[in-house]
Amino acid sequence: MTTATIIGSGPNGLSAAIVLAAARIDTKVLEMNSRIGGACSTAETTLPGFRQDLGSSAYPMGLASPFFRSLPVSIPWIIPPAQCAHPLDDGTAVLLEHSIEETVATLDSCDRRAYRSLLKPLTGQFDQLIEEVLSPMWHFPRHPLLLARFGPLALLSGMRLAKSFFRGQRARAFFASMTTHSILPLEQPTSAAVALVLMAAGHARGWPILRGRNLGLHREGGSSPRPH
Repeated sequence: MTTATIIGSGPNGLSAAIVLAAARIDTKVLEMNSRIGGACSTAETTLPGFRQDLGSSAYPMGLASPFFRSLPVSIPWIIPPAQCAHPLDDGTAVLLEHSIEETVATLDSCDRRAYRSLLKPLTGQFDQLIEEVLSPMWHFPRHPLLLARFGPLALLSGMRLAKSFFRGQRARAFFASMTTHSILPLEQPTSAAVALVLMAAGHARGWPILRGRNLGLHREGGSSPRPH
C-alpha cells in the first residue's frame, strides 16, 4: 500500500495531507511542537494575556483559494473592516478597503481615476483571474482577454508601475508597500504582479483572519505528536 508521511502540521502540510488522504493514500502527519498549526498559530510569547501571531496573520488568498473553498468544512474566517493600512509620514494612512471608492478616498485626487482604471477590471473578474494565476504556469488560458490585460501589467516592476500610473506620493507609497509582499526588489520585473493580485483580492474577497480554535494532539509511543 502506498503511504505518505508529512513533516509539519502547518496549513501547507495539512492541505497536502487532505489531498493525499482523499486519494486513499495512508497519510501520517508528524509535528515536533505541542500544538499543530505551524506559522498559523497564536501564543502568549511576551506577557500573560498578550497573544501574538507566531507567523502569518491575514490570508489574502484564504477566501479566494479554490482548495479551501472545496473543503466540506466551514472555515471560521474573520473579515476585518479594512484589509490593511499603509501609514505615511504625515500621520495619515492609505486604507485598502473592500470598496474601491472608499480606498480612492484616501488617495490624492490626481490618482483616483488611475486607481479605478487599474483595479476595477481585475476586481470585477477576480475569480477568473485567480483561476488563471493559480493554474500551472504552462496551460491553455480559459480567460485570454483577462490575461491579455493582466499580463503586461504583471510583467512590470512595482516601481515602474507605481511611477507610470500614479503621480501622488500616497498612491505610489501604497502600491510600493503592496509590492514588498513579493519579496523581490521593487525594481525587478514581475514584482508588480503580487501587488495587483493582493489589492484585487482585498476589494473582491477581503483579507480574512483565521479565528482560533484549540486542537488537541495525540502522541504515538512518545514520538513526535500527531494531529487526530
